Amino acid sequence: MTTPVERSSDVQTAHVGAQQALRLLFGVPVGLDVAVKGLRRGGGVYGWWAAASVFPDLPGPPNPQDSSLRLLYVGRATSLRGRVMRNHLRRSGQSTLRRTLAGLLVSEGYRTAWTNRVVLVAQDEVRLTAWMHAHLRLTWAEDPEPVTIEAELVRRLHPPLNVHGVDPEHLQAAVVAAKHAYNTASGPAESSPASEPEVAPGGRALTPGVCCVRYSTGVVAVMSVVVERIARSRGPGGASARPAKSP
Repeated sequence: MTTPVERSSDVQTAHVGAQQALRLLFGVPVGLDVAVKGLRRGGGVYGWWAAASVFPDLPGPPNPQDSSLRLLYVGRATSLRGRVMRNHLRRSGQSTLRRTLAGLLVSEGYRTAWTNRVVLVAQDEVRLTAWMHAHLRLTWAEDPEPVTIEAELVRRLHPPLNVHGVDPEHLQAAVVAAKHAYNTASGPAESSPASEPEVAPGGRALTPGVCCVRYSTGVVAVMSVVVERIARSRGPGGASARPAKSP
C-alpha cells in the first residue's frame, strides 16, 4: 500500500521531470529533416511547433527562443524515434496528430478511405507528410516515464491540438470539429450507398458531402452538407427521376 509520503514523493518526482522536459521542449524547434537524425529510441515527450500564421485561430504558447513559432501539440512515446518517424510522419491510422491536421486543412482536400478505420489514401499520406516537413518544427525531451510528464505538460500548456487531458474550458472547438470531420469522412463498405457522399478518385475527400470545418474570425462552423447525389436523383417536385422497373 502506498503511503502519503510515497505519493508525495512520486508527485514531486513527476513535477521535477516535467520542469526538465519543459525546458527542453521550449528550446529552439528544429526542422523535421534535422529532427529525424537526432531522435533516439528511448522514451520521452515531444512538442510540435508552427508559425502563428499556420492556424491563426488556434493560438498556442509562443516559443521563447523564436517568438514567431507557437506550440501546437504535445505527445509522448516509449520510442521517440519510432513514434515520430513511423507514425506521425507516415501513417494517419496510427497518429492522432495527422488525423487532426487532415481535418483542419480543409483547403488541401485530403482524401480518405476505410480499412478497419478511416485513413488517408496513399497519395495523400505523402502529401500530408510533405506539408508537415514544410510547416512544422519539433522539440523533444527524453524521459523513461513520459506518461505522467505528458499529462502535466498538457494541463499546464493547453496545446491547441490536444484534446485528451485538456481542461474543458481550454478545449478548442475547431479541433474537436476537425476530428469529427475526419472520423466521419469514410465508413465501412456496407453502409447505404444512398447516404454516402460523392467519392473522389482514389478515395473520399474531406470536402462538401462530409462534415467540413470553416474558420471566420475565430468562429468555427460545422456544416452537414446534403449529398448532391440525392438531389440529382430526384426530378421536378421531388419525385424520383429513376425509371420504374419492368414487372
